[in-house]
Formats: sequence, structure tokens, C-alpha cells
Amino acid sequence: MNADGNANYLYLNRDGRWPDFRYDGLEPDAGGAWQLATVPRLPGVNSAALAALSTPTKPAGVAVDAAGTIYYTLPQQHRVMRIDGCDGRERPFPCLGGPGSQPSQLWHPRGLLFHTGRRALFVADSGNHRIQIFDPHTWQLLEIWGQPALAPAADSAPGSFNKPWSLAQDGDGYVYVADTGNGRVQKFDARGQVGPDFAANSTPHLTRPVQVAASGTGAQARICVLDAGSGQDAGSGQIVIFNAQGQRQQSFAADFLQTALGLAASGGALYVGDNSRRQVIKLLVGETVKVVGPAVGFNGPVVALALHNHDHLWLHPGWEQAPLWLAVGGGHARRGVLWGGPFGPGQAVKWHQLKGTAVSLKPDAHLQFFVHLGNDAAQPPADPIPDSAAPFDHPDWQPLPPDVLDGLITGEPARALWVGAYFTGAGTGSPQLAQLRVSFDHQTYRNHLPAIFSNPPSDVQFLDRFLSLFESFFAEAETSIAHIGRFFDAAAVPAAWLPWLAGWLALELDENWPEAQQRAAIAQAFAAYARRGTAAGLRESLRLYAGVAAQIEEPILHASWWALPEDDAYDDTGTGGGLLGFSTMLAPVEADGAVLGGTAVLDHSHLIGQEAFGAPLFENMAHQFTVQVYRGQGLDLKKIEAIVEAEKPAHTTYQLCVIEPNMRIGFQARLGIDTIVAGPLPATPLDSTSQANGLILDGQPTGQIGKGEVGITAWLG
Repeated sequence: MNADGNANYLYLNRDGRWPDFRYDGLEPDAGGAWQLATVPRLPGVNSAALAALSTPTKPAGVAVDAAGTIYYTLPQQHRVMRIDGCDGRERPFPCLGGPGSQPSQLWHPRGLLFHTGRRALFVADSGNHRIQIFDPHTWQLLEIWGQPALAPAADSAPGSFNKPWSLAQDGDGYVYVADTGNGRVQKFDARGQVGPDFAANSTPHLTRPVQVAASGTGAQARICVLDAGSGQDAGSGQIVIFNAQGQRQQSFAADFLQTALGLAASGGALYVGDNSRRQVIKLLVGETVKVVGPAVGFNGPVVALALHNHDHLWLHPGWEQAPLWLAVGGGHARRGVLWGGPFGPGQAVKWHQLKGTAVSLKPDAHLQFFVHLGNDAAQPPADPIPDSAAPFDHPDWQPLPPDVLDGLITGEPARALWVGAYFTGAGTGSPQLAQLRVSFDHQTYRNHLPAIFSNPPSDVQFLDRFLSLFESFFAEAETSIAHIGRFFDAAAVPAAWLPWLAGWLALELDENWPEAQQRAAIAQAFAAYARRGTAAGLRESLRLYAGVAAQIEEPILHASWWALPEDDAYDDTGTGGGLLGFSTMLAPVEADGAVLGGTAVLDHSHLIGQEAFGAPLFENMAHQFTVQVYRGQGLDLKKIEAIVEAEKPAHTTYQLCVIEPNMRIGFQARLGIDTIVAGPLPATPLDSTSQANGLILDGQPTGQIGKGEVGITAWLG
């Protein structure tokens, strides 16, 4: 707050949405904090043999089924290999007839697809200009798409092929085939019926499609085609994106796409094998296609890519090498920028401090802030250049020191503030920015100094900045004081401070309690003191501290008056007075004390004052209670007694009763319901058809008072 009591700060991340900000090369993490965009990462070390492989010119295929079994092609050997998802054994796909053109034989197989709907393996048998479909469990040939099985030859008719190189499936189960020799991509349903409209719509935008990838469903389906172009124009390599009807949505051109092989798509991300740089490049598809950066740790050729479970990117390097996997989000881009504004309270203010909330910066991850002050919101500073090594290198932007998350803003009062942040890393880690806070019109320690220190006014700005350095030393303590209220809130106080807060309430916490139980006990302690000394309060304390459910009985609550009936007839209707010995008892002495000429006897009289008149009627029951607990609750009697002694009123006495599992009328047995009062059982003739009395051949015997056994002759009611 400033001197007027008004808020003098702004949080720039509001509702987790970062309004008025733009970014490049960044993405939010799971908690909403900005970090460098993720890219794939090769676990371990890139082998020298992998880096030494020569650059391929034609693709192969890799696919993964639901069980994790990996399939990949060796085009020069005319084989499909498999790596078992259970034992990891690598061996050729069985029951294929080897090189040839007969059904189940292969000639330069390239693209692979495991169709999730049909649960079948599709093989682009490019040399035979057809697609063969196999059951990966029985190894049986299920179907052949394209030319006649016994006479495979290149053909441009719809549904036929000329060197099919790549296969893909969208979320609706449609199959897309890069028919490279015919310069088109064809669309099929899961049973092989060709949809000619897709090829007709897309072909005018393609020259030599070598790879296809698909993602999404319905109107959100995105079909991405890697078109290598003619090979003569340096800019002819491109990625063209179509909808499910083959209508062009957008395209992205780059020189490395001429030698690119391998393409995989997931949501808005594209992964491309860049054989000119021997990398895997991640692209983001939005309003435009943007290069995020290369995979971390990989250097080598790429002939095929496949995504599995959205977190494994399988890469086939070719040349008889087995596929390897990259963690999809295991690495980070090298740089990214965040900038936004204008921010301000609506009038000119003296801007003071910019503070970022971030996790600890690592040695290979750095963050630097930049600010710009202005009085016209319509005149923002120059946009940063994201691809530059110094994106904020412009006179408009005032830099703060690198890796300083809490910096001072210098300059004259201004109405608006713009903020920028530059993220950098080595690829293995990233800074994370969760919040930005700016303060203005700050009251520094100068207000606590004599007025002479504020003259001349030209020195005030320097003095404020100088004193701010000392403020930073006490910032943590002042923040704790400003938020001291949370230390008195059972739901907000740090866990380490729970015993301290409990001590304020004279509450003993059991260190074995879960944190949630400790917080609940503290929150309820004040209200519990209002019930202390009552039966309800004692029951609650026994439940909380001893973990037992107790029954508290006060005999005086059940006492009643007893008087002789008016006549000699015994009233057994149940509507008269109490029954002596059952619902009431005789007083131990005269209720009204000694009476001269009546009950007074020398040396044997009970004398009471007027204020205690009638007290003997109840003094045997007053200020007494019983605590009844069941044995089956795992009782700690010493602990229970200690709790009762601490919680009961000082003038009362009590009796602790442990209810054992014996038959007790009114407690563990109910006459006529689950217990029968009976004598010895009479004999029952075997030919008797009545079971009203005597022996019962099936079921349990009846219970008897004094001989009941829980679960055998008596049951808990």
C-alpha cells in the first residue's frame, strides 16, 4: 500500500491467463508457468555408429501396436522386423515369403501403419505397388489393396498405386497413402474403399509427396504431407496441410524439407526428420507453422518416425539399424521470448520494482527481464526479434541484470509499463516463470529519515534506489509480518508451525496424527472448550485422543420420585409411580433431616440446614457418571482414564465400565428377538413334524441366560 492506503502493485498473470502478453518459443507447463517449449530428447548418449551412418534418400517405416511391439522395415532386405513388446526379442516378421511379388512376399517395403480400429499391420509394399495387410498375432495375410495380387504393376487409376511410400491414419480410422510415383495422396476407409475426392482436391498442391501424417477427427482432422518437390528448386521442399476433404489449409516451406524423411503428427505438433542437419525438428501448427527447434541429444539419419501414446517418438535411422525412441517432452528449445503491455493504474506513477516468481534457475537455464516506460498506450516499444541472439536489443527496452528476478525500474513517472522476458537454456532445462508483480509509488525507507535527506529533490531518486537495496535485506521478514494472519489460521499456517498454534490453545497434538487431522483439531479447539465438562465434550475428547466411541451415563438423569400407593392394591399397570429397586431407591437418610418428636434420636440423627433440604434424596447419585466403552475398540485404559481425569469436572466421580462380549439383557441380547430364555431342551421324537418345541435338527441352539455365547447362542442386536 502507498501512503493513501491504495494498492500500489499489479499482478500481470491474472487468473492464470497472462492477458496482454505475446510469446514465441515458450509454452505453459502443467501448473501454468511459462517455460521454453518442449522438444524430443534422446535418452543416454548418441552413439558414434549412429552419427557415422550415411544420409538416406528414400524412406522406410516404423509402427507400434497397442501392446508395445515395434515393427520396422528393411527395404533393401525386403523384410519387416519386429521387436516384441514383452521380452524385447528382435526377429523378422514370420510367415512372409521373402522377396517377390506373390501374396505375402515383399519388394522394397517402406511405410508401416498399425491400424488401431482393425488391429492390423499395413505394409506399403512399394516395389509391388500395393498395400498388404497382416494380422500381427496370427501373421496371416488379411487383404491386399491396389493392383491385382498376381500382376502388380504401376497404375494411376483411383485405388491403384505407383511406389506407395508412406501410410497414416486419422482419428476417424481413415487411411492415407502417399502414392509417391503418382504424385498424390489417396484416402481410403478402413475396408479399402477409395475416396477419390481427397486426391482430386490435394494433387494440384503436390509435386512429390514422400511422407504423410494425420491427426484429429472430423472437421478437426489435419492431414500433413511432406512434399520433397522437384529437387531442382532450393525452396521447393514444403509441408502442406489439408483437411479431411483434401482442401489445402496452409503450407510451410524450408530448404531442409528437400532432404527430409520421416513425419509424425500429434495435435498441433509436427516432427520432421531433417537429414541435411541430421536432426529431428519439432514444428508447431497454428495460424502459421513455426519451427520450435531440434531434438536434444540426437545426431544421425532419419528414414521414419512414429508416435506412440503421445510420449514416445520412435525413430528409424535406416541401414539395418533398430529403431530408437525419443522422449517427446524430454528436452527444451534453446531460446524463447515473452512480452506484453501496456500495464498501469490509469495515471502517471513512479514505477519502482519488477519481481518475478520462478523456480530456482539452473546453471544451464537463464532468464532476463526488460521494461519500457511510456505515456501513450498506442505507442508500444518495438517487438522483440525471437530468432535473434539478442531479441530485445533495441533502445526502447531497458534491460535488468541477467538472472535477477527482483529488479528496480528507473525513469520518470509514466502512465504505462511494458515488460519483456528472455528465456535461454542448453536444451536440457528451462527457466519457469509463474508470476510477474510490478509495484509503483513505493514508500521507501527515506520516509523514516529526517526531511533534510529529501533535499535537494534531484538526489531523491538516487537515495530511493540506494535505500531499496537495504529494503531487500528485510523483505522476507516484512512479508512475514504483513501476512502474519496466516499463522493464526489452522488451514493456512505452515505445517511446521502447527504445534506452535496448538500451544496458543493449550491443545496437545499427537505427532502421529496426519496433518489434516492436526489442522482439524486446532480449528475445532476453541469451540470444544465451550463443551468441556459436559458429556458431549468428554465423548468428543475420547474419540479424538483415544480413538474410542464411548457412552456417558449420568444416573441422576434417570432417577424419579417414589411414593407408597394410596391403597393396599399393588399397581402393576405400569402407569403408577416408580418401582422400588427398579426405577428408584430409598434415600440413605431422612430427606428433611432430624425432626424433633419424630426422627431425631440422640447421637443417631442426621442434621442438615435449611439450604440442603431434600438433598439426601439424590446425594448418592449426584455428581457421578459412568464411561462405557466396548472391548473390541483396542482400548488403552490408562490413556482413557487420563483423558477422563483431564476433561471431567473436578467435583465429579466416575466409573469406567468395559463392555465385554457376554450376553447382557439390554446390551448384547434382546429377549424374544435374538435370545430365548428357556430351560433344558425336551426330547423330540424323530418322527415328529412339529418344531415348535424341543430339538431343532438344523440351525443354532437357543440361548440361555448365563450361558449365552456371542455368535453361537446369542447374537449382538
